[in-house]
This record gives sequence, structure tokens and C-alpha cells, in this order.
Amino acid sequence: MKTNHSKFMSRCKFNLLHKFFHLNDNSKKSEDPVYKVRPLIDSCNELFKKYNIPGKKVNIDETMIKYKGRLKFRQFISSKPVKYGIKCFLICNSITSYCYGITVYTGKGTTNKIEGMSMTESLILNMVEPYLNEFRILYVDNYFNTIKLSNYLLKNKTGLVGTFRKNRNAAKSIIQFPNERFTYDIYINYPDYNLCMIYCYDSCKFLMTTNVSVPKATVKKKNNRTKKTLDVIQDYNKYARGVDLCNQQTTLFRYSHGSKKWWKPLCFHIFQLIVYNSYILYKNYKKDLTLKEYYKIIILKLLGEDPEEKKNIKLFHPIGMTSRKNSRRRKCMLCESKTYWKCTKCSTKSHTISLCLPDCYNKYHMNL
Repeated sequence: MKTNHSKFMSRCKFNLLHKFFHLNDNSKKSEDPVYKVRPLIDSCNELFKKYNIPGKKVNIDETMIKYKGRLKFRQFISSKPVKYGIKCFLICNSITSYCYGITVYTGKGTTNKIEGMSMTESLILNMVEPYLNEFRILYVDNYFNTIKLSNYLLKNKTGLVGTFRKNRNAAKSIIQFPNERFTYDIYINYPDYNLCMIYCYDSCKFLMTTNVSVPKATVKKKNNRTKKTLDVIQDYNKYARGVDLCNQQTTLFRYSHGSKKWWKPLCFHIFQLIVYNSYILYKNYKKDLTLKEYYKIIILKLLGEDPEEKKNIKLFHPIGMTSRKNSRRRKCMLCESKTYWKCTKCSTKSHTISLCLPDCYNKYHMNL
């Protein structure tokens, strides 16, 4: 049985294009470990800030891009879903999860070290530098949070809220955690610093720090039960997941072609990040659009077809005039059973509308 593949790109042609795809001139090597994708990263960081003004609440966290090949700065994190790969740091809007910048971790020389600060603190300050002195609130986890960083941001009119590691110096001077569940010990104005340290025993024991305001207790009702919580903890649970949501959405329709070259998975992940950011901006004009529909619109536009073509067809097509046999059986659009028949008026070059005759055919066209 012969089939017409003229409208599709051959595998050999795709592999050839994939082989010679580059983002930088290889003859101009530099000491930058990510020089192969540096033009793309710099242009994206610049354009992301240009087309969306950051809100009041911002989140910084890490993400892993899957890669198991040989690479000097490849990381292994056992607690992540992707354990082997390239570690990146993202700064995102806490509400919309729009990404404002990406930094690839390459070891000690990832960012410029600030005098008097550790490498992690320098990384945070370099990423937040364009957004200082504008009364924003930064939400981080215990990997980034330090007392020195909180004090520095407070002097630059920026708040910091986050969990805190108990093995750091600030936690050693305070005696113990509370022993009873659902209790909170608040230490205001920690020595020499303007912040509050909270020792919590809720479902587990943990530490939090904030330099924004003094935490207030609130009563939360659920299933006819009352539970005391702090407003800082509620805000943290709500606004500290911007990067996680961004990672979830960008990996829903992941580029499935692997590569032995380390920079290609990183490059295609940034492409997906670009699509997701554009989707967030596009939702301001069309709020009922899903991410899957947005991907379909982009694909149809790249193929030179009109995404609204199917919606413009509202007339019922007689079965004898528009139904035609396919070269092979396909799934019916409605009942998903195998059928040879299709509608020639509704089908496009890239999308075939296969329908069973006559019930599914009539039902499909009556719902247009």
C-alpha cells in the first residue's frame, strides 16, 4: 500500500538539519563554559524583562534539564524528579509564573562574586539586581536564604521571605523548637538584624525568616475544625511556587529528540520557555485559551495554514459529496474506532478528520 509522504519532512533531512544547527561560531571559543548557547541566553534574558514588568512578588528557585552524557558541570540531585542534568536558576513571577531570567550553573564561576557575600548570595543578588529598590518581595527556599542576604535586601528596599536551615549560624543561638504541634515561637529583631525568625511545629518542624512584617496569627477553618496559622506561612505556600509552575508547564510538551551534544537539550528547553512566556502574554487577549491549543496555533502557522479555517466551516456537508476513503484506517474523531472514511472539506494538509459513516459524520457536523 503506497502512501503520500510528500507533505512531511523525511527523517534523513531532519537529522541533517539537526546536525548542522548551531547558535554560535565554534571558531570563536572562549573561557565561558556555555559559550555555545550564550547568545540565546543573553538575548532571552534581555527580551523577557522588556515585554513584561515584574509584579510585586518574585520567586527564585532551581530547575534541572535532563542530560546524562559527559559534561564538566553536570549535576546529580537525588531529591529531584530529574536526577542527572544541567542545573539552572530561574527568576519568575510568583502569580503568573512568567520567567524573567535564566542562569546556568557551571560551578564556581557561574556569577561574579560580590565582596563579603558567598557564591549563593552573589547569585541571588546578581539575578535580583534589576528589581531592587522597588519594594518587591522575594520568596526563596532554605537553599538560598541567609541572614546576611536578608539584611542586604532590606537596605535596598526589597523583602525576603523563605524557609531557613537549622544548621546555619543563626539557628544555633536559639534553644529548641516548640514541643507542641501547631505552635509558633516568633523572635522579633534578631540580634544586629531587622527581621523576624519563626520556629514552627506544624505537620513538621521548620524555620522561617521574614523582613517584611511581624507575622500575625490567623484562624483557618476546614471540615468544621479550626486551626491556627501564620499569615507569613500562608503567603509563602501561595507565592513560592512560581518557578515550580513554570517548570511543570514547560515540560508538558517536551521536545522528544535526544542528542549527545549537551547544549541542544538546554537550547530546546529555552525555546519551550520562550513559548510559555509568549503564551502568558497572549492570554491577556484570549483568556480561555489552553497551552495545548496555543501550541497547535503555532504549529499550524508554521505550516502556513489558518488555525481558524475549521471554525469558519459551519454548513453541513452531504455524505456523498465530501466523504472519501483514506489509504489506511484511522481513528474516528468521536468514537475513536478505526475507519477508512474522512471529510475532505474539514480536513487540512496536516490534520485529517476521520469519521464513521453515517452516525459520527452527522453528529460531528451538527456540532460545528
